[in-house]
Parts: sequence; C-alpha cells; structure tokens
Amino acid sequence: MNDNQVKAVMIAVAIVVALIAAVKIRRGLRRFFNSAEVRLVRELARSVQNGELQQEEPPKSLGGMTSIYLPQILRDFPEFNWEELRAEVEQSVKELLETKNVRSAGAVRIHKTVISRYQKYNGTASILCETAAEYWTKAENQENSQTTARNVRQSAKGQHGQNDAAQQTRKKQTVCEAELIYVYDSSLSGTAASLVCPNCGAPVEELGVKKCRYCGSVLEVSGARSWKVQTVWERN
Repeated sequence: MNDNQVKAVMIAVAIVVALIAAVKIRRGLRRFFNSAEVRLVRELARSVQNGELQQEEPPKSLGGMTSIYLPQILRDFPEFNWEELRAEVEQSVKELLETKNVRSAGAVRIHKTVISRYQKYNGTASILCETAAEYWTKAENQENSQTTARNVRQSAKGQHGQNDAAQQTRKKQTVCEAELIYVYDSSLSGTAASLVCPNCGAPVEELGVKKCRYCGSVLEVSGARSWKVQTVWERN
C-alpha cells in the first residue's frame, strides 16, 4: 500500500469517526432538550415572558407602636421584659400556624413582632401584639396562568417519584395578633390576680409594687410569670 492509499484510508477513518461522534452528540442533545428539567425551564421562561408567574409575596408590613407604648408599660411595670414576652408571643403564634401548615416541620417562619396597643381597664392591663409570619397552605386554583407552571413542576417532579400533594401548596404571608393580659386588681376585673405573694399568697393588686402590703415580703416580679398570652389568632 503506497502513501496515497494510506492517506485515503486515514481520511476515511477520520470521516467515519466524525460521523459517529456527530450522531452521538445529536442523540445526546435530543435527550437533553427533551428532558423534564429543560421542559420545566422552557415553560417557566415562557410564563415569565407572558407575565403569568406570580411573584413571591413579601412579608406583611406592621404598623407597630412599640417605641411609644413600651416606655409607658415600663413606667407601670418596671420588671416588664419585652424580649422575654416577645419570644413567648412568637412561640404561641408558631404553635397556632403549625396547626394550619401543610409542609414539613420547620416551615413556619416568624418575621417580626411589635406592640400595637396598650391599655388598662377594670383592673386589667392589656397589650396587643402583631406578628408577621409565613407558613405553607394549600394552593388556590385562581387562574389558569398560575397553574401552568405548577402543573409543569408536578410533571417534572413526578418523574422523580415525588409526592404530587406537596406541589399543591403555596407560601402564605400573614399577620397574627396576640393579647397579653396582666390582672392587677381582681376586685375590679372579677378575675384572679396575675401575681400573688410567694410568702402569704395574697394578690398583688398595685402596679410596680416591690413589697407585699399584707406581709411586707419583697416581691421578685417576673414578666413571664405575671403576663400571660390570653389569646392568639390569625388576622383575616
């Protein structure tokens, strides 16, 4: 075999290898572009272009007046611990929303808690708190455009064996309200006082008092012991 024939064979082999490689690449690209992931990206891009996808809702804003009410509360209750009671309020809110949450544990998130009202009436002091939070709830089929991307996600994830029920959810931003109660005069409120003397058991019926007026014992007032979360509800 002369040199020309060797070159011709080498060229032919190179052409065959190139054709085989091109076929494999084409097949690979076809499988890639037909994959569920790429279809999802295409559908999401189309939805974004058409303005169909709903943007994630930001946390609810709060019109709190903590800076105004907190000094008033501290004048009436020097032992009032806002950090401690705020944590108690947020825990109560979290427990409430966990009963409504449809995702796995830990999906409830607290954003912020403020004081929105402080008042005294009939021997009772009341603090109204507002908490911005989020949790996962069942999705509402409001518009066909909103369900398009969700249906694609269900199809793509369904091929990976994920639960379809998990796709029927959406993140909800909400505001919860909680009322903190302190009964300082049971004779007016008709309810047992929030704080009693640990020595004689007599009710403590004066705001900010340091000693029991019945036995003279020094009172160590704790905000967590004297203030109680009375009710918690999600605002509509």
